[in-house]
Amino acid sequence: MTMKPLAYGFMRVPCNVTDERLTHMERRVQEYAEKLGFEYATIFQEWNSGSLEAWDDLIHELQRADAHHVIVPSMNHVARNGILRTNLMIRLEDDAKAIVHSLKEAERD
Repeated sequence: MTMKPLAYGFMRVPCNVTDERLTHMERRVQEYAEKLGFEYATIFQEWNSGSLEAWDDLIHELQRADAHHVIVPSMNHVARNGILRTNLMIRLEDDAKAIVHSLKEAERD
């Protein structure tokens, strides 16, 4: 039996998001991971604006599990600021050899 590669989700959660919206976004991330042929593991959520705690936890888990795929609702969930986003993406690739798949960018194709 061939195992599918693992994928983890990541999202920043604004303080004003409803439980229903959050559940909907989580479900869409999971469905997209499965559509890409990945085994969906779990989602990491950043609840505090400006924090990188969940991002750091995600990188540690990717390293531990030898996983290399992250699914986000949009690239803004990595960071809204382009320079910060680029730096976080470089760190993700350098530290975990992982890439990000964006649901929103895929919908544009």
